[in-house]
Amino acid sequence: MSALGRLVDHDPRSRDYQAARAPVQRSVLWGHHAPVLDQQNLGSCTGNAAAQLINTDYFAKSRPSGYLGEVDAVRIYALATRLDGIADNTYPPTDGGSSGLGAAKAGVRLKYFSGYKHCFGFDAFAAALQLQPLIVGTSWYT
Repeated sequence: MSALGRLVDHDPRSRDYQAARAPVQRSVLWGHHAPVLDQQNLGSCTGNAAAQLINTDYFAKSRPSGYLGEVDAVRIYALATRLDGIADNTYPPTDGGSSGLGAAKAGVRLKYFSGYKHCFGFDAFAAALQLQPLIVGTSWYT
């Protein structure tokens, strides 16, 4: 578990579900007009990332009404911690972070997504980003 609020949980089965890749890379900008969310001191970065992905214009049809806010991001995060299945790491009460995989599963469970795919490596990430907005996990340091 990371003190940074991110759990790296690369399930080896995920390699069987790789994201589609655009054959040619181009400059792309995905529309996003929602307010900025702020997780403050909560380890909910994966829930916030998923909420802001849902807030893109690309996913507008999956939002029941309006944009998702911080309460929605925390709801996604809390569900992600349960779906991660890590003992003694369910929010609330424990704020130990969640995985991107858990956040994707939460998005499906909450019917924002019909499914999810994975990218492995920067080139796969850049090629998948050409086709739709996505979330990416990284470690942040001081």
